[in-house]
Amino acid sequence: MVQRHNNLLFPIIERHGGRIVKTIGDAIMAMFTKPEDCLNAAISMQQPIAQHNEERGKSQ
Repeated sequence: MVQRHNNLLFPIIERHGGRIVKTIGDAIMAMFTKPEDCLNAAISMQQPIAQHNEERGKSQ
């Protein structure tokens, strides 16, 4: 489950210019040079997580 989480979010972080520093469980520490890139990455992460949760809920 953590791997699926990371597979969804790592590419989004990287696409917005972020660099993964470390992970602990489902927490991701990432570094961005511009605050707006961080904000845009955070916003972009919401949809795939919501979609994943919705699909998972339908299969249970």
